[in-house]
Amino acid sequence: MHIDFKITTWERVEVPFELEIKISKKIKSGQIFSSTGLYEEFTDELDPCEILPEVEQQLDPLYNEGSSTIEVWENEKIIWKNGK
Repeated sequence: MHIDFKITTWERVEVPFELEIKISKKIKSGQIFSSTGLYEEFTDELDPCEILPEVEQQLDPLYNEGSSTIEVWENEKIIWKNGK
């Protein structure tokens, strides 16, 4: 058996000075809205992001559109979950 807990956390991306204005404009305009999008566009210019574990929080189904945030698994099947 194993139990999966869904959490929310932050990623930190250090942006080189020469890219600050370009990246800021793309984020403010909605062209980039995730770290995945940021890395897809600036793959070679950015170092890997840092996950900030000190701000991790358990996620409640209420804030996950009613979907589960805890799942209990046994033999590769979910035997209990706290949401839809």
